[in-house]
Amino acid sequence: NLILQNFNLGELFIGFTVLAIGTSLPEIAASISLALKGRYETVAGTLIGSNIFNGLCVLAIPGLFSNNEMGVSWNYSDWSNLLLILFCITSIFSFYILSLSKKGRKASLLLSLLFLSTYFVSLIYAY
Repeated sequence: NLILQNFNLGELFIGFTVLAIGTSLPEIAASISLALKGRYETVAGTLIGSNIFNGLCVLAIPGLFSNNEMGVSWNYSDWSNLLLILFCITSIFSFYILSLSKKGRKASLLLSLLFLSTYFVSLIYAY
């Protein structure tokens, strides 16, 4: 209660934070262990799969059983043009990078930078 009062945080926020830390610690430990063994593809698969599962199941399932509205509305028409442009640019550059190099670190580094920059552009546009 002391933390809640000093920082003006709700009980729901603290509960979600504790839950997030508790569910993320095993994934972090597994990812660090796999990275130390040099199994980077497995680390990437674990992280991507975890995010997909959390986004589709953890966020969606409570909404199915809720009787009230969440109070958040999204205007997808504002995002549709940006998402289409980012998807096309990312796809074109991905195919180009993969066609240059069939295998190797250079292609994966370039793809990583491309996906990261696409993510940052969408964040900048969102806020």
